Amino acid sequence: MSVSSATSVFFITLLSIPICWVVNHSGLIGKDPWGILVAGYASLIGIPVLTYFVIREKRVKKDPWFYVFTVFAFSSAVDMIIGLEMDGYISGFMEFYMKEGEPYLGTAYGIMISYWDATAHYSMYLMMVAAIAWNEQYREVGLYWVGSLLHSMIVFMPGTFIGKFANEIRPAILLNIPYVVVPVIAGLKYLQTKPDSQLHIKEVKKAQGTSVWKRPLDVLFMLLLLVSIGIAIVRGLAVLDCPWELTKTYVKEYEPYLEDRNAYPIIQMLVYLFYFIPYYMAAMYGLVQPGCEWLPDWALLFAGAAAQAQFSHIGSSFHPRTRFTRRVPDATRLEFWVVNLLLAIVPQILAYRCVKYPEFFARGRNQAMNGVKESSSRKKDS
Repeated sequence: MSVSSATSVFFITLLSIPICWVVNHSGLIGKDPWGILVAGYASLIGIPVLTYFVIREKRVKKDPWFYVFTVFAFSSAVDMIIGLEMDGYISGFMEFYMKEGEPYLGTAYGIMISYWDATAHYSMYLMMVAAIAWNEQYREVGLYWVGSLLHSMIVFMPGTFIGKFANEIRPAILLNIPYVVVPVIAGLKYLQTKPDSQLHIKEVKKAQGTSVWKRPLDVLFMLLLLVSIGIAIVRGLAVLDCPWELTKTYVKEYEPYLEDRNAYPIIQMLVYLFYFIPYYMAAMYGLVQPGCEWLPDWALLFAGAAAQAQFSHIGSSFHPRTRFTRRVPDATRLEFWVVNLLLAIVPQILAYRCVKYPEFFARGRNQAMNGVKESSSRKKDS
């Protein structure tokens, strides 16, 4: 029964294909921008109602997050249709929406975030609904998803309002409100509810008693984070029109996309400058100072953000909808890939290190011992 509950969500999301086709060809909405907004929020209500009647397991029916992830998964399927139609692989599904809804999704950045939502986010939604159906925890996946989705909104919304599509904003942009509010609520929930510690006191003592110089992997992480800080500073100053020759050369020779008329790359670099750099510095501190129990959670958040950021930025830098003069020059493609893959991969490996080997980040040896005692006493009671 649990398997059918999770599988049902997958089939519900496939309804996006006929629904988009019917709406596009039927003229039910016409050219009314407010009609698109109403139809969008109607789907946000209709999909949970349909899910309630399809799902039979009572425990799953009572979990509101199951319905939230189902709705978001449905939206991810719609984003796949948008991306494929904008790239010319299909047609006749989203013409009405791209004209009167959110035309800025037809930019290179809009297409890339649609693909990311349709692949990465969609996979996470299915993982989380499956975890709910199987009564398993999904906190780590949830934190990664929160970081990814929030980051996409932090770049996408301001970039739309100040970019070349600022005069083409329509009521449909209000459909993005749940994708800002819900991950904030979920993120606060995940950060405030931590699982019981299963760490052994001896492992914690050994990890926290080891000098950073005897942990070569952590030293390497710190060096890579320092390099990431340098890259973020150069790119951040570049989009701020810094007169330094270094920043001008970087934009001209390596990443001309930073000067694209769409404001998305500008906002992206400013996010790196003002949000990622403080995280990089905090992460370096957490790798040196024992007991920073917050680091594994924030590493997951920023790993999700970095993955979404680099996927969208790299894809937009090569996409045909980016003006040819703003794409990556052939002569410097190797350097471009080295820089951008570094920014994408390092946060992923760091998050894996923090989550897989959390002994160094346990808040205190006594608390770690208490966590072990509590978990062992619970086992005895059961």
